[in-house]
Amino acid sequence: MKTNRTYSIAGKGGAGKTLIAVNLSIALSQLGATVLLVDANIASPSVLWHFGTTQLPNAIQHVLRDQVPIEKAVYQHPSGLMILLASIAHEDMHVSLSNLLEKISGFPSHITIIDLPAGLSEETREICSKTETILVTTPDLPTVTDSLRIASSCKLRGVVVNKSTREYGMSSKNIEAFLNSRVLATLEEDPCVLHALHVGKPLLRIHPESNVSKQLHTLAKRILR
Repeated sequence: MKTNRTYSIAGKGGAGKTLIAVNLSIALSQLGATVLLVDANIASPSVLWHFGTTQLPNAIQHVLRDQVPIEKAVYQHPSGLMILLASIAHEDMHVSLSNLLEKISGFPSHITIIDLPAGLSEETREICSKTETILVTTPDLPTVTDSLRIASSCKLRGVVVNKSTREYGMSSKNIEAFLNSRVLATLEEDPCVLHALHVGKPLLRIHPESNVSKQLHTLAKRILR
């Protein structure tokens, strides 16, 4: 098992990067890794909705502002996953990520998964350059084209194609050629995804036998090689 690795999950807004970050983290945890999931999407936190909670005595913003040590802001999910959530409070929307990697570097985990803000800012560019990046895209040409800007700034581990359909969109082969990177997984459209978000539970916990859950487990095994 590859350990002490940090992966950033990047992509255009709406591509599904938080879905991938949350459920890939759980899949890795189920495979025996100690995993820390970090919601770094400060301005628009999304990870907490996948766990059905908004009550956060301590959050990533408090860690970044040196108000609490990271150990007091991380909580353990029943799946075994360790999670550093972001606060949705208005006063917490504008916090710099410049010291994020420093803050999480000392936390004991085999693998850290960072759910980045959508798009590409100077701060996310810096994080991507220092971590292995998994780029999430949908197969439509506008999103893949937008993803090219992110890919050119990252130390890219590979691409996950989300919301794939047989009828429309670019093929995995064409996406690989366009982004000059390997497609690690292709996830099909699945109503189970929306149901899991509706009830506030991770997909792998509530629909472990869904095709997307199985594909995410395969992706996790590939990451651990």
